Amino acid sequence: GTMKTTAMILLIIMAAVFLNFIMGGIGLTGKINAYVTGLKLSKYELLLAIVIFYVILGCFMETLSIMVTTLPVITPLMVQAGFDPVWFGTIVIVLISSLVLILASGIFLTYEFITSRKSAVGYATSLAEIIARNASTFIEFDRPLEVRDDMLDALKKSPGIIAAVIYTADKKVFAKYVREDHKSDYVVPTPEADGTHFKPDRLVVVTEVVSKKKRMGTLLLEADFQAEAKRFRGYGWIVFFVHLAGIPAAILLANRLQRIVSNPVLALARTARQVAAAKKYSLRAQKSSEDEVG
Repeated sequence: GTMKTTAMILLIIMAAVFLNFIMGGIGLTGKINAYVTGLKLSKYELLLAIVIFYVILGCFMETLSIMVTTLPVITPLMVQAGFDPVWFGTIVIVLISSLVLILASGIFLTYEFITSRKSAVGYATSLAEIIARNASTFIEFDRPLEVRDDMLDALKKSPGIIAAVIYTADKKVFAKYVREDHKSDYVVPTPEADGTHFKPDRLVVVTEVVSKKKRMGTLLLEADFQAEAKRFRGYGWIVFFVHLAGIPAAILLANRLQRIVSNPVLALARTARQVAAAKKYSLRAQKSSEDEVG
């Protein structure tokens, strides 16, 4: 498994190097740089544009592929704009990692949305079947008050149910229940075909009322998604605050580690360039700590 993963990573890197070589050979990299420079964006406008670019790209590509294919083109632009390359690299890594987390969170929220809808459908369908089974006798003997009381007992304990209407075989209203907050504006609908029907703000379940294998009428039950929406919003806020706290924390930690790890390496690289340029072989990099890096 490790060998396979390593081979895939190396293949991605080789393909990216080849792609960058081709782009440089045909002058595409220079044209992109010239085009972006011609837009005359400020450094922070350019940074915002790059962030949006990575957000869009992160929806279709994985982390390593994004980095190896875009950094050779984007890094010169950011350095030319005045950004420190190490700082920009830190921002890119944090940003791409955050995109991966956002994508995972989006998948989690989508799964929760689908399962909560299925759960709501299952609950509403089971409740409708129970009420329809109990209502068959009352319709047969023309006792609407009893069936209404039976529905009230069942539905008052289910706050997600907006209304329930029982129709006779000739589509006349036999009994109904409407939740208190909808009594003033509720209009009894015409029953649709048996089954579940999704509306913009509610779920409608239509089922038959049967007695002795004979259809006595129809039950229509309407439910909202308030409980599911409340839970979904709660999960959404949790994801939002985790990212809101995690991204700045990651940037601060990266800046701290940059001072410990990157700065001594960069100082050594600057000293090496000075030695090569000025031929001053007596220059030495300044020692910053007693560990392997310093």
